[in-house]
Amino acid sequence: RKLRSLQLYGLAFGGTGRSDSGSSIGGTTAPSSISALFEALARNCQSLEELSLARSTGIQDRHGQALLLELRDGSMSVSNLIDLDLSYTRVGSLTFSALCNRQLGYASDSTSGRGIQKLNLDGTDVDISWLRRILSSLNH
Repeated sequence: RKLRSLQLYGLAFGGTGRSDSGSSIGGTTAPSSISALFEALARNCQSLEELSLARSTGIQDRHGQALLLELRDGSMSVSNLIDLDLSYTRVGSLTFSALCNRQLGYASDSTSGRGIQKLNLDGTDVDISWLRRILSSLNH
């Protein structure tokens, strides 16, 4: 069986080593390890359809970008991803740009997947300009 849904709600990937609920995670994760985790997720979880990182701490803009960018071989990362929840994370313009480019890539290649169909950006730094670009790319 292949992983189709991954919910990492409220995990602490760095910083204090505590989740939002206050339970100990058992240490911290170095930023480079977080990047490696996201790159491995992008490369190895092609069947993933739903991903929630809601309220997870330690996730930075470059991590969202690493997850959504094309892989080095030119293929789409997590190509079946249709439901993405980045609410209350510290993603920003790098992630938003990667998201738009990803969606436009799906629009130009109908064989590569369906693209994001459900997106939650509550509590992020998305502004009106980025929201307009994201919505435009989602509707291609």
